[in-house]
Amino acid sequence: MARKSPRREQSEHRNSESLRALNQCYSAVARAVIVDRQPLREAWKLATRAQGLRDVRIDQFESAIIGALSVEAELFGGDHYAQRLAESERAQLALSQLLAPRLVHVTGLAARGLAPDTDVLELLLYVDEAEAVLRDLLDRQIDYQPDQRRWSIRRDGAEHIHPAILLGTPWMDASVALLPRQWERSPLYQQGQAIWTSKLQTR
Repeated sequence: MARKSPRREQSEHRNSESLRALNQCYSAVARAVIVDRQPLREAWKLATRAQGLRDVRIDQFESAIIGALSVEAELFGGDHYAQRLAESERAQLALSQLLAPRLVHVTGLAARGLAPDTDVLELLLYVDEAEAVLRDLLDRQIDYQPDQRRWSIRRDGAEHIHPAILLGTPWMDASVALLPRQWERSPLYQQGQAIWTSKLQTR
């Protein structure tokens, strides 16, 4: 059998070390988010820094991270996590009904079927006219608080301010961003980080 060159051995060693470091990150992030209720992106930043990893974006490893989070939630989430997940799902259903017939999109961990890592649900509406949504809520005497958030459709692109509304439910409050309809098929970014999204499926 041909002997591996020193350069190839060094490359394989570095790859092995990087893989071990990433696996350590997945475990640390899952525990921090599910058990300690640390925000996902903050947990990822701390974990990768602890492992000496640089320039590793969380969206590059979405499947592995979501898998680790799902396992952690099943094994160690307990009743508290199950309650948070149930409250999130009830709030999503209530808000989808409140905002119907407009199609609501959910973001973050909730977009991947997990309990959110924040106390406020982050939702999206793609609309032709934001003012029409506000008029509809006023006509129906639904209370909301006006807000605004920054978004981009390019990782390194300029962020633009768009209106948002804060809505309450008996389970969780939600921030609903009102984005241009032409953005619906584009990826979303905040501070250069990809935002996970999915259409909210009502049951």
